[in-house]
Amino acid sequence: MNYDEINQKYFIVEYDPHINNSAEYPIIKSIEILSEAEYSPVIRKTYDNYVFLGIVAAGCFILGQIAQGFFQKLGATIYDQLCIYLKKFSESRINKHELYFSFNVKNDDELLEVYLSLINPSQDDIEWLFKYGFSLLDEKTRNLKLSGKNIGKIVFSITQKNLVFAYALTRDCDVLENINS
Repeated sequence: MNYDEINQKYFIVEYDPHINNSAEYPIIKSIEILSEAEYSPVIRKTYDNYVFLGIVAAGCFILGQIAQGFFQKLGATIYDQLCIYLKKFSESRINKHELYFSFNVKNDDELLEVYLSLINPSQDDIEWLFKYGFSLLDEKTRNLKLSGKNIGKIVFSITQKNLVFAYALTRDCDVLENINS
């Protein structure tokens, strides 16, 4: 789905259907209201005992300027509220869960997805992401050598307040574990 074509203001919320009958559901509804998007949320099925919550940013960002673009799109109040709701969500989870962010990014004339994953994030992890992680994501993406590699998706993960390049996927679905070589 091309999220750029959806009439939306800030972001789209994706989540596991297990959440519909859980204590986290009011938190998800608060995030949906915060997004001000005109859509039905995307709900995908995952494995039992594994829950995900995704934030898919509206629009398209310039490679190396995701943090600035995302912050400007949301504004300080919504940015801070989103951080608070995501910390509440992570605090409420006792089972394995993933929180992810997805950004459509323009690099030269090509569009690619930058995907940021946090597995079982703590409140401190989320706080770190909102204070430092998005800016670090910009720095790391600017330093990647993407020219001529036909990249469609770049995946990063955060563990123990450290942003790590996980892998990239080419448009032909080849996995690249090191794109700077």
